[in-house]
Amino acid sequence: MVRRLRAERPEAGFAISLRTSDEGRETGALRGRLEAYGEAGVQHVLVAPVNREVDDWDEVIEGAGRLIH
Repeated sequence: MVRRLRAERPEAGFAISLRTSDEGRETGALRGRLEAYGEAGVQHVLVAPVNREVDDWDEVIEGAGRLIH
């Protein structure tokens, strides 16, 4: 889908983004998904926790934050 979108909208000003969920328990799995999204051409990813409790939110955000340089 990303390749098709990019073919139809090649201009740099058209950003491709998506939302994914994560449990925050294994950063390796999230890292793999983020790398695959990047290779496919996705520029922006919103990582949302599966559960909506504050502790779960903190765990997911902290895990995602460790993957960003």
